[in-house]
Formats: sequence, structure tokens, C-alpha cells
Amino acid sequence: MNRCETFQPSEAVRDFVGSTHNLLIDGRWVEARSGKRFPVVNPATGEVLTQVAEADAEDVDAAVRAARAAFESRAWSRMTPIDRSRLLWRLAELIDERADELAQIEALDNGKPVSLARSVDVASTVKLFRYFAGWPSKLEGSTIPVSPRGDRQILNYTRLEPVGVCGQIVPWNYPLAMAAWKLGPALATGCTVVLKPAEQTPLSALRLGELIMEAGFPAGVVNIVPGFGASAGAALVSHPGVDKIAFTGSTAVGKAIARTCADTMKRVTLELGGKSPNIVLPDADPDQVAAAAAEAIFSNQDRPARRARDSMCIVRDSTKSWNGSVSAQGRFASVRDWTRKAKWARWFRPSSSSASRATWNLGWRRAVACWSAAGVPRRIARGIFLNPWFSSIWVRRPASCAKRSSALC
Repeated sequence: MNRCETFQPSEAVRDFVGSTHNLLIDGRWVEARSGKRFPVVNPATGEVLTQVAEADAEDVDAAVRAARAAFESRAWSRMTPIDRSRLLWRLAELIDERADELAQIEALDNGKPVSLARSVDVASTVKLFRYFAGWPSKLEGSTIPVSPRGDRQILNYTRLEPVGVCGQIVPWNYPLAMAAWKLGPALATGCTVVLKPAEQTPLSALRLGELIMEAGFPAGVVNIVPGFGASAGAALVSHPGVDKIAFTGSTAVGKAIARTCADTMKRVTLELGGKSPNIVLPDADPDQVAAAAAEAIFSNQDRPARRARDSMCIVRDSTKSWNGSVSAQGRFASVRDWTRKAKWARWFRPSSSSASRATWNLGWRRAVACWSAAGVPRRIARGIFLNPWFSSIWVRRPASCAKRSSALC
């Protein structure tokens, strides 16, 4: 079986990947207190890229204490809005200057095509930090007219204040972009952060940490603690010195985090997994629906947070035939088109001739199988092969779609 083609990383990327990767705590790169490290694997080849320091509860405690000290320090708490804006804008400029480098790191670490990492992950990260660079001077309170008893004059007003120390846990499907989504608003509002990247993909967050320090953020404002959810993640969620948790990940873990935050009276923001089924009305063009859904199913190697692509709720219309449209588009055309877009993907055929099929491999130990006949093999020797398919529910009235679509989630 042929392997997918891979790109050659630049010298700067090779130097970064080959360097020692530690925890960022209080403006310094430090070893884990336990001395433990864990391997980071290139999903396209299965090879170990590097070893990263593994944070546990003791390291998380040090990071939270550093974030608290930074939050209460004059260097950050008394920083003017325009100065916070300058820092965020400078960070966006540094990311933009190193866009190719960051895209290659993301591709090595995550398994997505370099072109996708460059045009989506890195580009959106730059845009996000530039956007939030404009917010520090726009955060305003309000004056509220009141009617006190007698002739007393009362000034009643509100002011917006930062929450404090934010614990942020990001997933592996968009490592750099997800970190930016959480860091941007927290830093713009004057909070400090302890960020835990996914253990599968910590490298782009660590490179981002280097750029944060280069941009001039005070020590302790951003702390980065790679580690595992059961140790570093759980310690961050339960730490009494954390004022808010922001988490993107599975529903099961999100429920556990919500319970812990309730016990410790933390604010919490959860972005959890699930599906967003397509609702197809009678006047829809089957080919256009199929094309849109098929494109979604293969974006980001079948790893977007919203799995809208493989579920549909279709309103019945006896005058239109849907048979074959979604199947044909999803099974063949989109696979072909996406392999053309990916710079290091190609078609290849398994050695078996028992069925006519082609497989598209972009790494991550998974591939997408395109089948010309019904049936999916129960066991496949290499990887997990996903047969493009759509689960559908047919209803008679549009009003039924919202309720019935939940059955597809």
C-alpha cells in the first residue's frame, strides 16, 4: 500500500521541533516538576517528532499562582487599554510573519495539509488577534438613571472588569486557532491565562508561547502547561485559584467539568461535540445539497467540531428523487476534489481486487474509503477507513425537522 506524500519542513521548523519543549510558567520555560515527558507523534508517519514536558497538578498550581500574581501586578492590571491593544496587534504581526512556519508545525503535529493549515488555521489566528486588539478601548460600562427617595442625587453606574485567572483547555482538531479563540478575548479584557493544549498536538501552542513572550506580554500573563486531561486538565478545572474555565471537547468531559465548576463556583464556557444535521426542504436542489455536505465531510480530514455533513433531515416531496445524489457526490466527486486541493495527498488502491474502491489518505491513521458497491468490510488491516455515508430522516412537515434532527446527534 502506498503511503501519502509528505512535505519537507523548513530549517526553522526542524530546529523548533528538535529543540527542548518545556512548560511556560511565569515567563520562563521550565521542566515539569516530576521530570516526566511524553512523545508527540507525526500522524502521517507514526514517527515521534519530539518529547514535551508533562505537566501535572504541581505544575498547574505553579502556573495558576503565576497567573494570579500577574493579574494583580501593576504591569498588567494597570496597563492602559491602548497598551493591551498594541501587545495583541504585535502578536498578530509576529504570527503573520511566521505563517509558513506555524502552518508546517501544525501539519506535522496535527496531520492536516500544509495548505489548509496556512489558509485556515494560521490565517484565522492572525485575524482573530487583530480583531481583539481593537476591543480593549471599547469595553465600557454604563450610567443608570435611578429614582431615589427624597431629593437625593445618586450616581449609579457599572464598569466592566476582568474575570481574573482563566483556565483554558483546547482540543486537537484546530490547535492553534482554538488557542487563539480563547486567548484573544481573555487578554483583551485584562485576564491572565493558564492554557492546556491537547496532548496530541501541543507544538503550535508552545510556538505561540514563544511569540507571546517576544511580543512583550508581562511574565505570568500567559502560562502554557501541556499534559493529559486526567492530570493537568483535572487539576486546572478544580484549582481554587482559577476564576473561569473555557473548554472545547467532548460532551462527557464537558459534563464532568460543569459539575466541578459548580462545586467550586467557577464561571464556565463549554463548546462540546455533536452534530448539526442538514435540514433539507422540498425546494432544495439535491446536487447542491450533496455537494455542500460532501465538502463538509472531508474538510479537516473529517475532524471539524460540527459534524453537519453526515446527517440530514429531509422534508418529503414525492416529485423529486433523492436516491443516489448524495451517495454519488459524497462517495466519489468530493474525494477526488479534495485530493486535488491537498498538496500532499494522492489516490491509491489497496492490493485486494475483491471490491472496486479507492482510498484517500491524509495521515492521522485514518483514511476515507470510496466504495462503488454497497457494503463495508468489518475489518481493515491498516487504519480506520470511513465510508462516506449520510444518515437521513424523512419527515412530512418542516416543523418536525428540529425535533427529529436531534435523533441524528
